[in-house]
Amino acid sequence: MFARFMPQEGKFFDLFNAHAEQIVLGSQALVALLSVLNESDEDAAKQCEIIDVIENRADGITHETMRQLHKSFITPLDRDEIHQLITSLDDIIDLIQDVAHTVSSSKIPDRRCPWKL
Repeated sequence: MFARFMPQEGKFFDLFNAHAEQIVLGSQALVALLSVLNESDEDAAKQCEIIDVIENRADGITHETMRQLHKSFITPLDRDEIHQLITSLDDIIDLIQDVAHTVSSSKIPDRRCPWKL
């Protein structure tokens, strides 16, 4: 009966690891995008969609972390440190998404054949 009143510790480290996994997946998708960028517009668009899905999952993890932070009485780290860490992780995946959309919307000539547009 008193278990409801006991402080609960959120699963912050699991959430940090899950977010880091999304960053790795987003980075791999960005590398794949850059490798097919000048070859196929359809493949480049597909990689951008994959990056968007990964970024949405990462946003969900960020929201869950913030929910846990507001819900938890005792945290394994200082609240500000948890907030800074998850915000920084989210900034990384947001930048990956920004780079993917910027590069795919720009017509960058193939470096191997500079005369091609």
